[in-house]
Amino acid sequence: MLTLHFNKIRTASLILLSMPAIVFFLGWTKLFIGIPCCVLLAVAVWLSSKKCENKVISVSWKALIIAAAVIVIWAILSGQGGIFTQKQDWGARNVIFRDIIFRSWPVKYSNNVSLVYYIGIWLVPALFGKIGVLAGSKSMALILGRTALLIWVSVLIFFVYILLLFKLNAKNKKSLYIILAIMILFSGMDALGAINNPTWFNVHLEWWSKGIQYTSMSAQLCWVFNQSVPAWLVCALMYNEKDESSFALIGLLALTSSPFPFVGIILYMFAFAARNLIKAVKAKEVLPFFKRVFTLQNVLSVIALVPVYAMYYITNSSFQGSSEGGGIAVNNEQGSDSFMIYLFFYLVEFALLLFVIRSKKRRFENLFILITLILIPFVKIGYSCDFCMRASIPSLFLLMINFMEFIIYEAPVKLNNPTPEETKVNQRKLRRYIPAVIIFLIGCITPGVEYYTSAAEFIRTKGSCVTKYDYVETYDNVPAENIQNFVCPDYTDTIFYKYIAK
Repeated sequence: MLTLHFNKIRTASLILLSMPAIVFFLGWTKLFIGIPCCVLLAVAVWLSSKKCENKVISVSWKALIIAAAVIVIWAILSGQGGIFTQKQDWGARNVIFRDIIFRSWPVKYSNNVSLVYYIGIWLVPALFGKIGVLAGSKSMALILGRTALLIWVSVLIFFVYILLLFKLNAKNKKSLYIILAIMILFSGMDALGAINNPTWFNVHLEWWSKGIQYTSMSAQLCWVFNQSVPAWLVCALMYNEKDESSFALIGLLALTSSPFPFVGIILYMFAFAARNLIKAVKAKEVLPFFKRVFTLQNVLSVIALVPVYAMYYITNSSFQGSSEGGGIAVNNEQGSDSFMIYLFFYLVEFALLLFVIRSKKRRFENLFILITLILIPFVKIGYSCDFCMRASIPSLFLLMINFMEFIIYEAPVKLNNPTPEETKVNQRKLRRYIPAVIIFLIGCITPGVEYYTSAAEFIRTKGSCVTKYDYVETYDNVPAENIQNFVCPDYTDTIFYKYIAK
């Protein structure tokens, strides 16, 4: 058995999440700005780690090794490392990664255009790619970079998994494997939505709904790993916290890679704090509450992260708005059938499962999930439904945790010679357990389709599809209107590039 200490895992997770910010500060900003920000962030992490409660769980080391191996395979099958089929969105992401490796920082293009995107996931692996650049070998740079990215993503997911073990107090092998399986397979019942258009079963099942989408865990890893994986780790940390004393630090670390999921994380932070404030007012303990909110680690993290990243992201063309779209707006793409579309979407994506696994103990979490997942689809930022798909990640992640807890602890128990009361309890559990399992199994079709289509493409092309989306070497000389989600046009006129960037 292996003994795991929560304080060590938590501190390591904070360091992992801080590393992209540190690389960004030192690589993108003027040193008189970047170095103080690094120091403030390091102090915040140190203070937070000192005040962390320690929990200990003992788990099978063999089960952990198996879990680590499965996570690496999961990452490879999702496109990491350029070994297996990559989804369509990898086209843009591969170009961004190559530009970060091969071009000087901050990444700038011709025609007064610069790269402005949530690039945090690539920054640490890109350092290894630059070793190949220094050696004068482009192929070595790509191999080192892609291998480092595969390892980096796998490590982040592994820490997500470990934090889930602590959250659910999982100790036996069965629980360890259940948590891993649900992580990979958890999804809404997209198959029910796609029945009227079976062609989605051959492409991407989650495109069945018009202009809105809640994305499964595996689909997030296949399509938008750069946003989702760091957000998972932030959520896994956040949902293990007992109070608000490090909320700002943990939440703001999502800014480096996951600005849209960060919105969902903020909603959770405010909901959690509002609930505790009400309790504090009733108990006449308002001052201790505000002391927990305005801790030094929270204040320092706000100073270090918010000004720089706010100035950086608002230069992206998606936030500016134009005659072609962009900016912040109300999502109204559903048309005259919007009520029925939304109702059916809610039912198959989360509401039925939420109803089945409801409990008084998880009343706050369930209410948060319900309210946020109802409201998020109505907001649109930029040129597509990215906000809906990504701001929902924290709520969906929390729903997944609640489902894991339900499956592990609410299962009917086999008893020898049960009493009538024990039989009734088991029957009540069974009436909820069977529907929950059925909903989960229908949801499993979604990741199944993801990997079936990837495998079919890999077989059909004899592996050549791995580089299918490597058709653009760099975004230089690509018209800004064709890559508007990833760049800032006329960057020299922005505050970030005038006063903050190198």
